[in-house]
Amino acid sequence: LYCLNATSGTLIWKKKAYTSGAVKACPTVLYNTVFATWHGMFEVTNTVGLDTKTGQTEKWRYRRVRSNEGAICADSVHLYFPSSDNVIETADIATEQTIFYKTGDHNKGSMVELDKDRVLYAKETAIGAYYKNSGVASWIVNVNNGADQDLSPLSSPAVATVTLNG
Repeated sequence: LYCLNATSGTLIWKKKAYTSGAVKACPTVLYNTVFATWHGMFEVTNTVGLDTKTGQTEKWRYRRVRSNEGAICADSVHLYFPSSDNVIETADIATEQTIFYKTGDHNKGSMVELDKDRVLYAKETAIGAYYKNSGVASWIVNVNNGADQDLSPLSSPAVATVTLNG
């Protein structure tokens, strides 16, 4: 995991994974903390929060998450995880405790905040909006089934409000 100066590209710090694996979820920065998931091949997966200035001080750790690939997102209270094993998993930032854990199909995917109440989860076979407080689907659209299916949709979905006329 690397921290670079946005103006010059100079390396500020780097952090080696805690496991034999690698950083597998796109980092998210909130409250002067870099949240990232370390995932080892046969080891426990952990999402940790590191100090943004040094990358060394572990300020937060969530030991249950199975976020293996793709982007995680956060709001002022919770971290939201897409995962290979679950539709959505959410942890409370203050307590490091699970808020909910929704089991789903085995998919890779990425997640972004859609609005104040929902997150958008883009995975191999579908794109869906899920309520932050429960993990219940607001809507789901099946996409790319068959030969055109993207088996590793690891880019982060983008969200914008657009006004359409006529």
